[in-house]
Order: sequence, then structure tokens, then C-alpha cells
Amino acid sequence: MAAIVCYGPLIDLSKAAGHIDEYVQLLVFVHNITPIQYKLWRRKGGAEVIRTDIQVADDTRPFFPVTIWNKQLASTLVAGDIVLLQSEHINQHC
Repeated sequence: MAAIVCYGPLIDLSKAAGHIDEYVQLLVFVHNITPIQYKLWRRKGGAEVIRTDIQVADDTRPFFPVTIWNKQLASTLVAGDIVLLQSEHINQHC
């Protein structure tokens, strides 16, 4: 059985700006979901990439953007879910 490795502390969304370029865990409420499809063209054909943008919240911040690149994970999310996002990398746009 494979072990699951999670990086970073569990933080509130209001503390995200203090963790830029770090990995954290977030327990959040999903507001809405927007899948965005890309087609990347290469010489031997195109590759499809699905990016899903979601708006999440917790009791410290009403809206926070998160991008998910995992198609299987994104397809299971619905507005109203409460999810634990593990090993999330915080960038400067938070």
C-alpha cells in the first residue's frame, strides 16, 4: 500500500499571504467550479489539458481562488462540498 505524503501546515485562508511559495493544507467550502479546457498542439497531435478554477471559502475569508489540474479530482467536486486540499502550493496572486 502506498503512503500519502502531505506537505505543510493546516492554515486558514486569511493566512495564505504569509505562506507564499510554501505548501499548505486548506479545509474549505467550495462556492463554484469553472472547468477550462485547453488543446496543446504538438507535431504528433494535440494533448488536452483540463484546468479547473474553483472559488473556495472558510470562516476567515469569503472568497479565495484555487486552480486544480487533476481532472479526476476536479470531476468529483460540486458547489457546497467541504474539502481538505492537501499539499497546496500558495503563489503570489492570493
